[in-house]
Amino acid sequence: MRIDTEIVAEIRPGEGVGGVVANDSGRSSFTAVCGGNQDRLVALDANLRELAGWRTCHGLSVLDGYGWHATSPGQGLALISGPDSVVLLDRAGKVAWRHEHTPWPRGCSGCAWFDLAGKPYAVVSDVSDGCAVRRLDLESGESLAAAPLMAVPAGIHPVHQPGGWVGLSEGEGQDAARAWWIRPADRATEGTGLRVIDAGWDDWVLSDVDPSGSRVITTSHDGGRLLVRSFPRGLRGRTAEEMRLVRHLPEFAVLQAVHVPDDGCFWHEMACFAGDFIVAKLDGPAGRFVAIDRDGVIHRLDDPDDGWLVGGPDDTWFAATSAGFRRYRLLAS
Repeated sequence: MRIDTEIVAEIRPGEGVGGVVANDSGRSSFTAVCGGNQDRLVALDANLRELAGWRTCHGLSVLDGYGWHATSPGQGLALISGPDSVVLLDRAGKVAWRHEHTPWPRGCSGCAWFDLAGKPYAVVSDVSDGCAVRRLDLESGESLAAAPLMAVPAGIHPVHQPGGWVGLSEGEGQDAARAWWIRPADRATEGTGLRVIDAGWDDWVLSDVDPSGSRVITTSHDGGRLLVRSFPRGLRGRTAEEMRLVRHLPEFAVLQAVHVPDDGCFWHEMACFAGDFIVAKLDGPAGRFVAIDRDGVIHRLDDPDDGWLVGGPDDTWFAATSAGFRRYRLLAS
């Protein structure tokens, strides 16, 4: 079987594109950083049409290593994860509010996102617990709920999942790679108002979740294996208070394991579902993008040859490169 790629949509903004992340589990829109000085935040739809854009002034630089950002194009809002604050920009690009927090240590960063209801969340540095996830008030930026995450991430980004869960993937060069899932508590009276699932591992990067929310992709921190795991259905999660007392260790059953080819390569942390396949990136002397079929057979892809991988809607996926941003589909023959 031969696997080729088809370009479904493409933009060539004449400037670098980076920091691309989906805004929702259906992957109907995405947040991306671009601009000659990497100072413009845009919301794109799945066909790469620009829905909204913001210039980051006010002393902010969106790509100076301080996290992953979010947009809510329907509300005309952008949420920026900064070195010592989370900033909400309105439709006109003005600062609506600034939520200040303990400055991130050098080399560390957080992230921000909007939930299904359009409410803002952020992972911020916290002086007592390493870092914390906070649910913020949309009007004022005040913290409405918080839960500790025992980590000081060099990088952490959100992975939206059907059913209201948002996965948090830590795994960009630090000593450990962990994952959590966050959602609002079922009742406002439940402690901090957040539910947290701790994946229970410290050497796997959460890469993607499938459209049904029943499977996740994880890549080993040492790059040796890629695993497809089940996501436990009906998992209750724990309140933040319970998380302080015991580490919740759910069972993420392994459904498929794919080892690296014996050619000096290793799995990059980027991987995503694409219909019946998984698209992943192999790093090393013969690094390339590959497609993995249901039998675990690895197929080399000729295009693209490099870039940042992002999962897309249906059976498509995206690659952000120095030349632009493309949406692809796999073709089997």
